[in-house]
Amino acid sequence: MEILHMAALAAVLLAAPFLLGVLFGKETVSGTYIAGVLLLWGSFEAVAVMANLRGWDFQMLSRRFLSVLVALMCGGIAALCVRIIRLKKEKDIKKKENGLLGEMLLIVPAFLLAGSLFFVYAPRLEGWYLVPETVNTILDTNSLHGFHPLTGQPLSTPKEFGWSLMNLPAFYACLANWFQVDTAGLLFRCIPLWILLLSFLVYYQFAVFFFDKWKKRRVLFLWVYALLLVLGDRAYMNEAYQMLHYAYEGRAVLTGILLPYCLYLLLSAFSSLSGIFKNQEGMEEEKKQISIFGIFAWMAEYVLFIASGLFVMGVDYGFGLPMTMTALSCIVGLTGLIIKITKAFRKVGKGTWQK
Repeated sequence: MEILHMAALAAVLLAAPFLLGVLFGKETVSGTYIAGVLLLWGSFEAVAVMANLRGWDFQMLSRRFLSVLVALMCGGIAALCVRIIRLKKEKDIKKKENGLLGEMLLIVPAFLLAGSLFFVYAPRLEGWYLVPETVNTILDTNSLHGFHPLTGQPLSTPKEFGWSLMNLPAFYACLANWFQVDTAGLLFRCIPLWILLLSFLVYYQFAVFFFDKWKKRRVLFLWVYALLLVLGDRAYMNEAYQMLHYAYEGRAVLTGILLPYCLYLLLSAFSSLSGIFKNQEGMEEEKKQISIFGIFAWMAEYVLFIASGLFVMGVDYGFGLPMTMTALSCIVGLTGLIIKITKAFRKVGKGTWQK
């Protein structure tokens, strides 16, 4: 029976983010899935903050978030149907399906390499692990209050505002409650593989960004990442060790998924903007590639990324690190734009002078 519950949990973790991600209108499976995961985490963060403000118990939070998730999935199904109908009218659905299948075939082999090591070294449940202890406390007491959200230790004073935003253990508790799976199976078998897959999908975005038309280089890029995870597993303080042994913790989610994807979003945005000023002849063509919907989708992803950071690590890390990275990236991006604009004006001035 436990196997059936785990299979149902795995099916939902694979299907729900994809349906949510369809709402963003992305062209790739990996981009759609990651956007859906951000929406999943961001929506849970919104419900969890409401639960903290109104004093809901855990069961109330679980029921309300389930309702929100079902509504979002229904919206995703409707968007997917509209997309399929549109593709059929354009008679391009066969080409799209082949492209999506090829994309997944690039990701899976490297993921299996690192995933196989996880099955060999997967840790056992111990009482002192912080996140499992907190998840068990939530399930046993039906409470979201009265204990530290990361250590599970009882609190004599009310939680600080920053602590009340760390809701990753509550999310795991909802999954355990819905599918009736034990904490050990959830946190040491299912969630780590899911987090590892998400990390590969994020780095596949970089592979597409740097090697757009060279599929062999994309494969090489992912295999290098997989080998780095395997080799880094030997060092206890290495991030690779965290990804393969403690992927259910907020630190692994932040460093393996959120921060790399933040960098990808910013690189993509500045690359698109700098393309506008590439040259005068290509200006109109570049403008056509930037749609209003695409801009709003990017902004929505970034807002959800911030919400996901709060969901994982609270105010200090979930908000501070992304803002620092954004500020640095903006400085670099704006500097690049100024250089390109200056060069464009110089070319225009030189052409006018020659005439």
